[in-house]
Amino acid sequence: MGRIEVKGNEKDMQKFYTALYHTMIQPNVLSDVNGEYTAPDYSTQRMPNGQNYYTTFSLWDTFRARPSALQPDSSREKRRVCEQYALPL
Repeated sequence: MGRIEVKGNEKDMQKFYTALYHTMIQPNVLSDVNGEYTAPDYSTQRMPNGQNYYTTFSLWDTFRARPSALQPDSSREKRRVCEQYALPL
């Protein structure tokens, strides 16, 4: 939060910081520290070392509220999330 300076009244600042917080709460890491996660078929799967399995990934209506510019530090993770949901060709 220390990277952005917001000026305005308290109500406007609360709206801004609430919206900023909402951009950062999804997608969620579902895998455990050892890479294991429960797949949709309830089987236990494991991600390769150093990779996370994500859930709650939604692109619905994100063009209004979640531009990538708000989270430039997470662009690599966002790419991994998209690749995770991509169907193999």
